[in-house]
Amino acid sequence: MTTTMTTPMPSPMTSTEHTALTTPDLSADGVTAEDAKFAAYLQSFGLQTVDLPCVEPMPEAPEAPAPVADGATAAERAAHAAAVAAYQAAVDANNAWRPRILPAADGQPAVLTLQSLESPAGRLAYLEAAAAMQADAGNAPAVQTAALRLLAQSVVGWTLPIAYTPERALQLFAHVPWLRDLVDVTLEDRARFLPAPATR
Repeated sequence: MTTTMTTPMPSPMTSTEHTALTTPDLSADGVTAEDAKFAAYLQSFGLQTVDLPCVEPMPEAPEAPAPVADGATAAERAAHAAAVAAYQAAVDANNAWRPRILPAADGQPAVLTLQSLESPAGRLAYLEAAAAMQADAGNAPAVQTAALRLLAQSVVGWTLPIAYTPERALQLFAHVPWLRDLVDVTLEDRARFLPAPATR
């Protein structure tokens, strides 16, 4: 007879446990030289920050409609003509498009400095946001605020003419949706936060 062993799911890690794990107190009693050496070894894999210019990304290029099929009906040809007109209008709009920017004091695009959500502080922010979303699952505004707060906590500095604070970052994302989306996409690109490979 085969006995199946089941392993209970661990309880979610608290923010306090996460902090103790990712930033251990190396001065505590019982910490050995090997513990300190291993902590330094782990730090060598640390993620770098990314400087993100506050420039609205260009819209995606429209996709050209397929050629009308031979033997198409009058209705199909009319639909194709409408699709071609819509495509041309989208191309014209893209050609006329100019990006919006958030300027720094010198008029150049401001820069946000982002930390990865996989950094110790980023993971802690993620845990806190996930807990808030779960607690307010039925409250759409509260869930949206928790998501905005997670993005805001990924910002560790900026070159806007007003001094950076986490609360101002939250207000910024609430008022500038295109910037919020740009930061969200950047955070999902994990490779951007990896240190450059060592050269031999």
